[in-house]
Amino acid sequence: MAGKAELVNGRWRIAGTLTPRPGPAVVTLEMVRAWADRARRLPFVRYLGLTGALAQGAPDSDVELLVVAARGRASLALAWLQTLGAQAARDAGLRLRVHHVVDEAHLEQLPHDVFTATEFVTQAPLYDEGALARLWAANQHWVTRICGSAVCPRV
Repeated sequence: MAGKAELVNGRWRIAGTLTPRPGPAVVTLEMVRAWADRARRLPFVRYLGLTGALAQGAPDSDVELLVVAARGRASLALAWLQTLGAQAARDAGLRLRVHHVVDEAHLEQLPHDVFTATEFVTQAPLYDEGALARLWAANQHWVTRICGSAVCPRV
């Protein structure tokens, strides 16, 4: 019956208007780490970082990723993560969004604005094959101008 409010998966909605989100009502960092343990097996993934609201502690958010791919493999990493990686995430009840994919030969994040800087400094490393320190070194010159004394997180 349209117009009647109902509680679905812990969220209020108007009956007959929106479909409920599939999967669990709350997404946890442990769920994301379990997915990342599988995604890191791709031979061209050098770093996976969680960005966005979930990295900043908001439950029930999209899994937004910053990915560093092997030299010349950024497009391949994006294709794999948006197809097979996204399907594995859906199977685990996660909504995957691959927001930034960079080649390990070109680590600078663009654009140099407040949004990108905030996403960069609040990321939560999920997997690192030595790319995180190089990623920070390539971006620190402009990130610290915006965010002050931000430091590289630990894996």
